[in-house]
Amino acid sequence: MWSPRKIFPLCLLASVVLASAAVGLAQEAEGEEPPTLQIIRLDLLDSFANYPIANDSVFAPGDIVNVAFNLKGYTESETYRMKVSWKVTTNGPAGLPFAPGSDGLFDAELAPEDEEWEPVVRYQAELPYHLPTGSYRIHVEAKDELSGATAESDLDVHVAGPPVVRSDVLSVQNFTFSLTAGGTPLRQAVFRPGATIFASFDITGYKLGEGNSYELSSHLDLLDAEGSHAYSFNPQGEKGSRFYPRLSVPAGLRFDLDPTIEPGIYTLVLTVTDIVGQESLSSQETFEIR
Repeated sequence: MWSPRKIFPLCLLASVVLASAAVGLAQEAEGEEPPTLQIIRLDLLDSFANYPIANDSVFAPGDIVNVAFNLKGYTESETYRMKVSWKVTTNGPAGLPFAPGSDGLFDAELAPEDEEWEPVVRYQAELPYHLPTGSYRIHVEAKDELSGATAESDLDVHVAGPPVVRSDVLSVQNFTFSLTAGGTPLRQAVFRPGATIFASFDITGYKLGEGNSYELSSHLDLLDAEGSHAYSFNPQGEKGSRFYPRLSVPAGLRFDLDPTIEPGIYTLVLTVTDIVGQESLSSQETFEIR
């Protein structure tokens, strides 16, 4: 039989051991780093199957771009809740958004099985059909509303659009003659009497009004070899507004040559007026009739 005198020291020793273990656990807990908010698996997705595709994939103007990412490392409150906000924005070479952004908030109660939960965000952007060639950026931000920690990441979207060089002044670019609408550009603009002439060109450098609005008018005159006025075409116009500023306007023309027209060198005079910017220019292109 143990006496009380012998039991007391053993109880005291056990208390000391337990107290030491508690101090060690407390020191270990204090040494742990708090979770760090992260944006992971920021990927481009296939439009149909929603599986990740290569980040260097090339899109065409008018395509739908699908993006997804996960959030990891958020703080869990004493009441087993998490609260993380996120925001997606877009940016193009011109320094302006090419599609509307999006934002949201995850505010949820966590169950034991949610210990490894990584909330997923999906975002979709429609590329403007007039988007020029370039690299466009999707920017993602997230904030842990409980700890104040933030994270951000970028994803580039490569677009193969029309080869138009942006200009600060009103200009006509890429003028070509062809035998059919949208056909192969002719190396030599030579036609026969009675033929149909097609031409295409881009107008750029015009000014934008409120809401990225623009308004253009154009007029065509045909001069013969002596520089005399041979024909005038009805004036044409183009106007509109877009979320992403339209930096160029593609245009085309068609006219039928009279079968009795005289052979020679003819000049097509194109006059373009930027109504918003109150500016005009004239561009001349020559072709031959044999």
